[in-house]
This record gives sequence, C-alpha cells and structure tokens, in this order.
Amino acid sequence: METGPAVNDGSGWGMGCWLCHHMGCKSAFGKLRVQSTGTVAIQNLLTHGEGKKHKAALVKLQASLEVTSRDIAPDIEGHISGLSSQVPRVDRFVAVATSVIKYDTYDSYKDRLSQLSIHSSLEVGGKGSQQEFKQMVACLDGPLQDRNRRVIKKAICSSIALDKSDDNLIMIARVLIPEGIFDAILGLESNVGPDVEHVTQAIENIVRRACVNQKSRRDVKVSLYDSKDDELDEAAMTTFVRSVRSAVADGGPVEQKALFLSSPSCHVLEQAPRQGTAYFRNLSLIDRDRPHRHRSVIRGMWGNLNSTVREFLDKLVTGQRSLCKLIQTSKRYATYFNLAQTGVKIEDFGHTIRNLSYSEVRFDSRSRPLFRLFRLLPVAIDTLRFLVEGGNDEERAFATELLALFSGDEGFVRVIGAAVAADAMVMGWHYIRLDDQAAADASLSGPRAAQLLHEMRQMLDAGGLFMEEASGTLTHAALEAMKNRLVYVGANKAVALGWPAAEGKRRRPRTMAKETLIRIYLI
Repeated sequence: METGPAVNDGSGWGMGCWLCHHMGCKSAFGKLRVQSTGTVAIQNLLTHGEGKKHKAALVKLQASLEVTSRDIAPDIEGHISGLSSQVPRVDRFVAVATSVIKYDTYDSYKDRLSQLSIHSSLEVGGKGSQQEFKQMVACLDGPLQDRNRRVIKKAICSSIALDKSDDNLIMIARVLIPEGIFDAILGLESNVGPDVEHVTQAIENIVRRACVNQKSRRDVKVSLYDSKDDELDEAAMTTFVRSVRSAVADGGPVEQKALFLSSPSCHVLEQAPRQGTAYFRNLSLIDRDRPHRHRSVIRGMWGNLNSTVREFLDKLVTGQRSLCKLIQTSKRYATYFNLAQTGVKIEDFGHTIRNLSYSEVRFDSRSRPLFRLFRLLPVAIDTLRFLVEGGNDEERAFATELLALFSGDEGFVRVIGAAVAADAMVMGWHYIRLDDQAAADASLSGPRAAQLLHEMRQMLDAGGLFMEEASGTLTHAALEAMKNRLVYVGANKAVALGWPAAEGKRRRPRTMAKETLIRIYLI
C-alpha cells in the first residue's frame, strides 16, 4: 500500500491511500479524507492494507495492467510492469532530464546511456533514437521553460549573447532579478538565413517563444515549439525586452549588425529608419564576447612579433607546410616523429605526442603547439635529422632548410625569441580560460589581469625568464636543446646548433632575446 498527503479544495489537507484513490474506492482512504491524528497512525495504515477494499483495489489495478494483443505489442519485459521494451524506463528519463537541465546535446545523452548500461542491471527499454530523445525532451522541457518565463518576467536588467553556427542561432540571457543573477538559454532558432534581416527576425522569434505560456503538451510530429493552445505572456516579453541593456556576439558582421538594428542606434545604419521604436529600446552596449576579443589579442601578439621570429614560427607551427602541420597530416612525418621519441621519458610529457596540430577555432590553440614543440624541441630536431637521413628528396630539402634556420647566432636568436614568445602566450592561458567560460565572474578579471601584467613585466622586461629559478619555462628548454649539437645534412655537410660566442665577443642571450622580442609585450 502507498499513502501520501493530498489537498482537498473544500476541507484543507487530508491523508489517504494512493491505490484506493486511483481505483475509485469509496472509502475515507480512497477519498483522501483521513484527517484525525489517531487514524493516521502507522497501525491504522497497516490495517487498511489488509482490508477487503484495499485488496479489491489491488486486484482491479492488476487487471488493468494485463497485456492483450490489442493493447500492446507482445514484446514485454516481465509480468510486473507489462510494458513494451519500446517504452523508455525511468533511467532514460533521468538521463534526458539531466541533458535538459544542463542544456546538453544528443551526444551527451548517448554517453549517459552507455554509462547506464554499465552501472544499471535494469533494462533501459526504448530505442535510444534521436526521435525518442526529442519526445522525452518535449515531456521534460516544459517545466524548465516555464521557470525561465517566470524569471524573465521579473527582470530588472538583462544582457543577451548570440552565436550563429551554420543555419542555427542560439541565444543566452543573463538576468538580474530581485533574488540575484539568473542565467538561461532562451532558445535556438533553426533554418536561419545568412542575411541580417533573417538573424534579426530569429532574435525576435526566440524571445517571443521564451515568453510563451505552454498550455498543453507538444506534438512532436507537428512541432516541438508551438501548440494551438499556447498563450503569449505579454507582460513577460515586455518586461524582458525593456530590461536588455547590453548584448554580445562574436566578430561576425551579420550578428553584430542584427544587434545594432534591434537597438536605438539602428538609424545610424539604416538610410531609411524603420517606423516605431527599436525592439530592444534600452540596448546601449553592443560588443564582441570576451573569448573572441582575447583571440584578437593573441593574433595581435603573433602579428607584432619580429619578422625573423614570425617567419620562423610560420615554418614551425602556423604555415600550411609547417612542421606541425606535416606531422599532423603526413604518415611518414608522424612515423619519424614517433621514432624520434624513443627513449623519451613518457612521464615528462604525459604520453607520446603524435601531432602538434592547432585549430583556429580555439582561442589559445596557437600557444598549445608552441608549448608542445619547445618541450619536445630535441625530438623535433631529431625528427628533422631522420628526414635528412631517410626521407625522399622533397623531405630532405624541407628538413635541411628548416635545420639551417636553427644554426648560427641568428638561428639562436630565432629559436630563443620564439621560445620567449611561447612563454608569453602560455602566461595568458589561465586568463583566457577564465573568459572562455559562460559563468566567468567579471570581478575576477581585473585582479587576474593585474596579476598577468605583473608576471609579464617580471618575466619579460625584468629578465626573470632567464634566471635559474625559471628552469621550467620553454625558454630554458630551448636553451638546453641548443647546447652544442651537430646535425649532419649530407656528405661533408653539417648544421651546428649552439650558443653564441663568449660574452666578451658576443652579447648575452638575455640581451639579444630581449631586444628582439620583449619590447612588443611592454604595456
């Protein structure tokens, strides 16, 4: 027997039997009218469970669960549930609910299903298909959307963020309400055209949909977004639209212009201003998001490098025919790279690195290959040596040309200058990672920026990068790799890698690298 509290509209709260209530039993327990303290005692509940009316209700429930060929497919999992194996179990609904709450993707849901198959002895049921996932999301997403609507209805001040990928536009809001700050995904619009007008209309559609009061369930076969019984909460939409003060998007001109056209500044861009007020009438600040701004900073640092160092790094990392790119795309280069790592202490690098690729999509991806490259600089030099010894004519020419850039005093400046640049970029990793989070606290940015500037001044301007205590830096790794190496590149030909001559005849490495590079990082 199961019992639980219930509320009677006419007579306040009452206790009863869940089974008797749902089976229509005409008793105090069935009508949820057990109110006296004595009757609610445990012994009375146990006595009710042994009564005839309760047992009759149990028989009635069992009869309703009997499976017939007319009602359900014969593929069932036991006589207790009587449910088809095509029906998802509670575990799957929990996995979908987690995806809905975290705004995860279908791939994340599939990962959770694989974990369920390991940790649960129950049959999960269902097909695990994307259509089934949509149906469960339609069941569980309603309460979350209703919560979002109730929150934005109380908005005091809001900020929105846009991101368009292919033909999908996603919109996120950060809302200040009396209780605090609230973050939510307002929605996603699909099949958005490439023009500014399409993006502008998609923004309005997302806001309107977020303010809809869902009155009935969604029919997946018709639409996950709309139902004929839906009602627009005009108060919520008006409050939210007027509360928007700032908006951010990436550097794409379409999203940026769409935001301007939705703001009071739209007349600046339009020759014939539209009639009426702007959609976001109080929108006064439009900018790129912080991760994309810092991506521009990284590119600026890269672009302002000394031309000698920049060309050297282009051959190592960024160029289409760079060493990193060839190790990534060529099986022969990757084989030589793995061969050169024989004997390397794996614990020093975590595992054998198979490639040194970078992606323009990631904001710190230029510095990561640099970090790997200078940590494995002796391995990279050995890779070039193997290419000279066993490669074809094209590979030998490439390796010989690149090794020549390492040689002599000028080569020393190239390598150490590039290592200093890599160290400078690595210093900014944590700061960039802080701003590459949706929940980044703005109050942390100021102190972290001040700390970063202090570190750069001490390491770069004051020369701390060349002190003995900084032995774990990439600059020291490069200095160690450049100590008196001789690489043969042909018959009676060799490339000498080494430090410059004695200090009395040549300037110190610290001075050479500082004059070449450090000036571009001074604030």
